[in-house]
Amino acid sequence: MPIRRGESEGDAKGVLAHRPTRMILTQFDYYRRYRAVVEQVRSNPAVAEIVVENTARVRSPDSYPAMQKVVQHISWAPVIVKISWR
Repeated sequence: MPIRRGESEGDAKGVLAHRPTRMILTQFDYYRRYRAVVEQVRSNPAVAEIVVENTARVRSPDSYPAMQKVVQHISWAPVIVKISWR
C-alpha cells in the first residue's frame, strides 16, 4: 500500500527528534515507507548529509513503485541509511 501524503511526516519527525546516525532497514521497509521519510529528513537544515547504501547491490521488486502493486519481495540484505547532522 503506497504511503499517502502526510503519513510519513510523523516518521520524519521521529527521526529528527532522535537524530540517529544510522538506520538499518530491510529493502521492503526502505522502499515502501522510509524512502519518503529519508527525503523529508534530507531537506531539513539540521542534516548535513544522508548516504543510502543498498547492500544487496541489486534492486528488489519493492524498489519499483509499479511492481509494489503486484509483488512483495523481502530481501534480507539491509539498506543502511547514514545521517550526518550539523
